[in-house]
Amino acid sequence: MGRGIGEAKGMLEEMQLFCLMLLLMGHSLLIRGCTRINQSIPDSTETISTKFDGISTILDELADILHDLGSPQQSSAVAKSTMGGSMGEMLTAFLMSQVGQGRQHGDPQQEEWEVLKDHPPTQKQTED
Repeated sequence: MGRGIGEAKGMLEEMQLFCLMLLLMGHSLLIRGCTRINQSIPDSTETISTKFDGISTILDELADILHDLGSPQQSSAVAKSTMGGSMGEMLTAFLMSQVGQGRQHGDPQQEEWEVLKDHPPTQKQTED
């Protein structure tokens, strides 16, 4: 029996050694990756910046189209003043231009509706 316990302890120590070696290799790979991250960040930043520039151009064109569709009677000076600003400024200018406009669709006449009288609930409705 003493021999079995000794072998089990030996196997346990071997497993611990193996796991420690894996941890050591993992840490070395992690450290190597962290030192290389400085090289990959500028490349990624440049790619992201290019994509944002493309999206900004598309959003500017979309804002122009919405502005032309929403208020064709306004001058082009107002449209040019909204361009070149931040997205918040463009949205604010678009919404503020819509506030001053009157109601352009729907029936402007108010329809009168009949006011119904309250009916007391029946006994069946009160039981529910």
